[in-house]
Amino acid sequence: MTPSFIYRARNQRGKRIKGTIEADSIHQAVSRLREKGYLVTDIRAQRPGIGLGGGLPFRRGGSSGELALFCRQLATMSTAGLELAPTLRIIKEQHPNPRLRRAVSVLEGDLSGGSLLSEALGRQPRIFPPVLVHMVKAGETGGILDDVLDWMAHYFEREQRLQEKIRGALTYPGVVTLVSLAAVFFLVAFVLPSFTNLFLASGLSLPWPTRLLLGASRLISGSWYWLVGGTLLILLALYLYLQTEGGSLCKDRLLLTLPGVGSVLLQVDLARICRTTGTLLAAGVPLLTALSVVKNTAGNRVITQALKEVEVGVQKGLSPSDLFAANSIFPPMVVQMVTAGEKTGTLPRMLVQVSAYYEQEVDFILARFSSLLEPVLVLLVSGIVGFIVISIMLPLISLVTVLG
Repeated sequence: MTPSFIYRARNQRGKRIKGTIEADSIHQAVSRLREKGYLVTDIRAQRPGIGLGGGLPFRRGGSSGELALFCRQLATMSTAGLELAPTLRIIKEQHPNPRLRRAVSVLEGDLSGGSLLSEALGRQPRIFPPVLVHMVKAGETGGILDDVLDWMAHYFEREQRLQEKIRGALTYPGVVTLVSLAAVFFLVAFVLPSFTNLFLASGLSLPWPTRLLLGASRLISGSWYWLVGGTLLILLALYLYLQTEGGSLCKDRLLLTLPGVGSVLLQVDLARICRTTGTLLAAGVPLLTALSVVKNTAGNRVITQALKEVEVGVQKGLSPSDLFAANSIFPPMVVQMVTAGEKTGTLPRMLVQVSAYYEQEVDFILARFSSLLEPVLVLLVSGIVGFIVISIMLPLISLVTVLG
């Protein structure tokens, strides 16, 4: 069923209108409304908690979807000739997210006090990420703020699509795994013990699968609270360790070395890094500033450290391509494209091309992962349940044979 979205907008005469529209995504809904000549001021999914306007709280730096819509609204209204302060007032009045309304209200007050938009955005780093602040500043300097806001809307839309694909690929196996573990725990802890006395009283020689299962059942049913408590303590200790600098670095280094998973995580980060750097450079942001911003967008501390080393080297006057080549974390393709861009003066375009390549690679890997995962999970769950059933049925068959 195609999702429905509730929207508020202004038509070409400035009249406020509201209604619903069906579309595959919120971005498609906004595009269709814009084709009708509507200026969208608020849009959200009909089901609570889904879509950009569903009241989801901002994460640090803001969610990509909400930032995309915010930039799109600013760009559209600014292109239409509206001043920024009235534009922000419209966004504040119509948006259902309380935290965003407060942030926009602060922006409006700062602009009324004479601040530039980039300065006002920079005062709220928990809402608006550095990449948006620097891009807006570059747009203000070059007189292309409308274009920059449109670029950033596309930037955050691509970021959201990538995040949704990753979440979609991981949600299914996660849910299936948890449900399977819960079902197995219930069978072993509460169902199997009812057969234990029967098997022991029969005096039959039990096959090894049954003995193994009974041993696990006695362990779990007899001290399940200790197992649950111990597991929770271990998870808590692991969580606290991962919050430390050393633990987080160790975890990120381990993730990059995992077969299959490590390469996907690296490509996701490289796509984000190259796209952000290329976008900043294309807007006229200096390379050092771009590196200072982009190192904080990496989701892996190992990659962040590598980018810090590149930043320090550039400050010393070293070639970026040499710095990238000196660190083994960056694949040869990134090094070659940076080298080519540096020699030809097309570094921003080369970085955007690298980003597009890695985004396509991630799309392909996730699609293949999703198609292969379902049969693998079915076989795994079937194998576990089949083992439990066989372990119970073997002695029952022997018992029926003896009694018969």
